[in-house]
Amino acid sequence: MTGLIRVGPEELAAVMPETILAATGCLLVLLDAFAPRLRAWFATLSLAGIAASLYYLLRAPAGASFGGRLETSALTSLVGILIAATAMIAVLVAKPYLRRTGEERGEFYALLLWGHV
Repeated sequence: MTGLIRVGPEELAAVMPETILAATGCLLVLLDAFAPRLRAWFATLSLAGIAASLYYLLRAPAGASFGGRLETSALTSLVGILIAATAMIAVLVAKPYLRRTGEERGEFYALLLWGHV
């Protein structure tokens, strides 16, 4: 059969950074709904998710995966590092403002992480 894409360990390693950011965003929304007392930790969890994503980004195998539909190279790693840096800065800048205004919710951090996927 043609058209089927083989999904192996290399493919999973290639999408792990995006998977971590998406899963962290989902976790933050769930924690906001079911454990609102943990809102003070949302920025820390977001930063941890971004750091884990960076770790897996730098360990991703170079080359094409998913039948050539996803490319991992030094350039994609550099862009990923820059995007992660902007996400970290956004979390660090927004945390005091959100706390001061009483608007610190999981949606902000989740949308920020999902937007950086």
